[in-house]
Amino acid sequence: MKSHLLLLWVAMSALFLLAATSPEMPEAKTTVRRQKETSPSSPRIAAPEPKAVILVSVGGPARGNNRDYYTWTASASGGTAPYTYYWEYTIDGVHYNTFVTGTGTSQTAQMPLDLDLHLRVTATDANGAQAVGTKTTINTGDTTHP
Repeated sequence: MKSHLLLLWVAMSALFLLAATSPEMPEAKTTVRRQKETSPSSPRIAAPEPKAVILVSVGGPARGNNRDYYTWTASASGGTAPYTYYWEYTIDGVHYNTFVTGTGTSQTAQMPLDLDLHLRVTATDANGAQAVGTKTTINTGDTTHP
């Protein structure tokens, strides 16, 4: 049995050597993929410029009286002018609503009855960069008018 295995091994080795050195055996072909080289004249896609940081400040009264009208103003800086403004308000500090006239640098509104008024304005520059400013006007509950 050992001699049969040895003979089989010798025969297989000989066939392998013949196959490896035979001129009739085609050579293995390999494919090499090269990364496309760019020449100086090739167009290049530039990375987008980062948006500028803008700041927005909101001015207006710190305190107000029931049902009196007040005006708040917003001012943006940094970024690229012109700026657009989007105004929102809430009386619970959570659920914001858009003002009917929710654009422009100023907003006039009436203080709610016995509730504070929280304002939020989003300023957007010409390139789409945005900033948010907030202002809370505390209701003093005063209903008397001088």
